[in-house]
Amino acid sequence: MNSMAIPQLTSQLALEVLLPLRVANPSGLVRPPVYSVDEKSFAPLRQTRYLQGQEVNTVLLDSVESQANRQETLLYRHVPLPDLRVELFDGRQVSQYEAPGRILDPIFREAHWNGTPFHQTPLFQAIAKGGEGAERTLFRHSPLTLVYGGWLSYGDTPAEVAPKWPRLVALEVLGLDSKEAYRTSSRWDPLGLPGELPLPEAMSQALKERGKKGRLSEAGLGRMPPAASPLDVAVRKAVLVGAVSLVGLRNLRLPQEAREVLLLLILLGLALQHREGYRLRSGADLVPEEAGCLKVRALPSGEEVCLEVEPLREELERRLSQLPEELRWPTEPIVLTANEELNQLYRNALLGKAERAKAKREKEEKEG
Repeated sequence: MNSMAIPQLTSQLALEVLLPLRVANPSGLVRPPVYSVDEKSFAPLRQTRYLQGQEVNTVLLDSVESQANRQETLLYRHVPLPDLRVELFDGRQVSQYEAPGRILDPIFREAHWNGTPFHQTPLFQAIAKGGEGAERTLFRHSPLTLVYGGWLSYGDTPAEVAPKWPRLVALEVLGLDSKEAYRTSSRWDPLGLPGELPLPEAMSQALKERGKKGRLSEAGLGRMPPAASPLDVAVRKAVLVGAVSLVGLRNLRLPQEAREVLLLLILLGLALQHREGYRLRSGADLVPEEAGCLKVRALPSGEEVCLEVEPLREELERRLSQLPEELRWPTEPIVLTANEELNQLYRNALLGKAERAKAKREKEEKEG
């Protein structure tokens, strides 16, 4: 992409993404995420969609939310984004780009900035008010919230009127013409221990102290008879499909140069994922059917744009350097300090299973 392409793209309505993929396993076997619908058993999510006007049966291989997280993680690794972090009692820092809600995540509600609760700081209050000032603040301190969406889901503002920024990028990976496949499990034990063999008392007691029932299988011992569950699928092929809303981008109350930076972030996130590859999880490796760059189509013009990492990164760096001072990204992260309540929750999470089970028993005995 040359430097003239970005202003031209911002005048379009949307970018269409339709990338054919094939499963690396030549049998088409792929491991999808599983979902519980209406509180029923977990299973792959099958839906009927339309691709290029044709009705197709699909299975979800990667959700919109998961795709956003993957691209956000890659941008965090490869771009000097402005950052807000919360530091816990052991020195661990959690970035806003690791938190589900980004800068609006409740983890930051439970933190202080120079002794002041974060939600009382001018930075947070500027976001909470919504409007143009909020979007300028987000651009400077959390640009990916504007790209992948955010909602102020806590605080004094009612949920119905709380500021929301709809995602601009909505992509997912679908498997086509899926067939039911079974996920197998088994364990061979060289000691020949039958699964129903009772444990020695000391071993059983140790497991019970960790909240277990004291069974052989819980100790990782014994034979596990072969079993199979219909949790996998076989697909003819897959597709990365979705759209980038350029109308949504234009609706942001930001100067044109800021909107163009956001568009470059979007395109770079797509290009980075394409370069790094589509490994969704264990047993779910997908490969583009055609080698080369990721091609997206601008609508309504129909112009095809080839996305490559290095030209996009260079263009982003150039445009960032030309931003006016009031839109520049801070070069150092803002580090908040977790409050005592959040630190205590984190301490509890670090406790071993034995300690948690013991605390649970003591609580039950006290209440009983």
